[in-house]
Amino acid sequence: MHVGGRIAIPGRLLGGIEDRRCQMLGGVAERQNLKRRAANRYRKEVMKEQTKAFNSALTAGDFKKAEEELNNTVKQLDRVSTKGTIHRNTASRRRSRMAKRLNAARSAKGGAGTKAA
Repeated sequence: MHVGGRIAIPGRLLGGIEDRRCQMLGGVAERQNLKRRAANRYRKEVMKEQTKAFNSALTAGDFKKAEEELNNTVKQLDRVSTKGTIHRNTASRRRSRMAKRLNAARSAKGGAGTKAA
């Protein structure tokens, strides 16, 4: 969620610790760490939701929707790895495994095409 050029982080992801920790430890670095942690947690949560959507479409057998969700998930993985939240090799590995699962499910179903997303 972008608001005014910045990421708007839901309060539940901050864990309610942002005020007291900054007062106790002080310093700009600590506040930056809290903001980065919140942003990373938000990005990971969005990534997990996207992956769940792909998995549910795949288990339902809707390959067209699964392919759309795979494209969205890949886009999200690339964005998260670009920001440095996860390593680019981790994103690549997850992308590869999801595409492999989609292709395996297609071939097991009866060959609705093996084109990867």
